[in-house]
Amino acid sequence: MATYEEAYESFTTEMNKIGMHHHEELYHEILKSLGESIHDRDANLVACVVLQLKWN
Repeated sequence: MATYEEAYESFTTEMNKIGMHHHEELYHEILKSLGESIHDRDANLVACVVLQLKWN
C-alpha cells in the first residue's frame, strides 16, 4: 500500500511521462477527494487515467 506522498510522486511521474502539467494545489485537492483509492496500485493507475481524461 502506497503512502499519500508515494501516490503523489507516482501520479506526477505518470503525468510527466505523457506530457501533462498540473496545478499542484488543485492536484492535492483532487488526490484528497479520490480517498483511499490512491493507495492501491491498480486503483491509482486507473485514477491517473481518469485525471488524464478529465484534463484533455
